[in-house]
Amino acid sequence: MNHIYMVSHLNPKNDDEKHIGSYLTYEEAIAVVEKYKTFKGFKDAPDCFYIDKYEVGRLYWAEGYYSVKVKVENKS
Repeated sequence: MNHIYMVSHLNPKNDDEKHIGSYLTYEEAIAVVEKYKTFKGFKDAPDCFYIDKYEVGRLYWAEGYYSVKVKVENKS
């Protein structure tokens, strides 16, 4: 099966969610998270990144909305 990994950031102070991007591997997604943790707007909430794994070509939300989030642990 083919999957993509979508990286998002949810700021708990204002519930602002940003979609960062979609990546072919989990390792690419993790590398982007590590880079974004140093950026303004993200470094104040470094533990608020999420990586969602989606199967390419699969129909999602056909019978309602469902989401699974995997929290990325801070390495420091």
